[in-house]
Amino acid sequence: MKTKILFLFILVTSFSFAQINMNSMGDWRDLTAFDQMMVGDREIELDKVNGSPLLYEDFKIGKIIEEKEDGEEMEGEIRYNIFKDEFELMMEDDRSKAGPVQKTNQLGFELEGERFKYFHGPRILFENGRSPNGYLVIVDEFEKNGNKAQILKRYYQDFIPEQKSESSYDTGRPAQLKSSVAYYISVNGDYFEIETSKRKANNNFPGEFKKEIKNFIKKNKIKFRGDSNEKEEQISSVVEYYLDIM
Repeated sequence: MKTKILFLFILVTSFSFAQINMNSMGDWRDLTAFDQMMVGDREIELDKVNGSPLLYEDFKIGKIIEEKEDGEEMEGEIRYNIFKDEFELMMEDDRSKAGPVQKTNQLGFELEGERFKYFHGPRILFENGRSPNGYLVIVDEFEKNGNKAQILKRYYQDFIPEQKSESSYDTGRPAQLKSSVAYYISVNGDYFEIETSKRKANNNFPGEFKKEIKNFIKKNKIKFRGDSNEKEEQISSVVEYYLDIM
């Protein structure tokens, strides 16, 4: 059976021409090291915080992908830390250890059917984050009438500090992580957010198309409700219509 050491060696070797440096063995950490999170210069125990920084609690089999034509794909047990905006890789021959994967736009990930790609800007994609760079999910891609479009999804979290009790009648409130999702559309390299609200979804489309988009949403009774797959199908229908009328 291949070990993570072998996996890591193969990854470093095959990607060395692109000067991609994965974590050395000295960067593997005991899983208990991931039970804390840094907020500013404070270290906070996760068991004192409501909510989890992880998209999925358990490590899952996923892919690490070289972002180039005919790039290599390699499997490993990974998980996505939303708060840190980083992927963590489990060491196969010692399941008590894991390490963060270097953030670079030369490596992408596939996790539970979602394709993650690292973006260096534009800033509009990260208005809700703490960094101008990060991972987004490529939800869908289109090419029609000479125009290219993508639907992108960003997971992000806000840390809400603990509210201490101020009186015997006030029980206070523990710290919490509030998880959110934002969707963006890229058309020919221009990016804007699409709000999943039937009243607001047309707001950021170019002015000359806003009314037509609004009418399309109303005519097709699009309410952006349901689970993430259903919402994303509705967003896709709006984007396809937009490409038709451009």
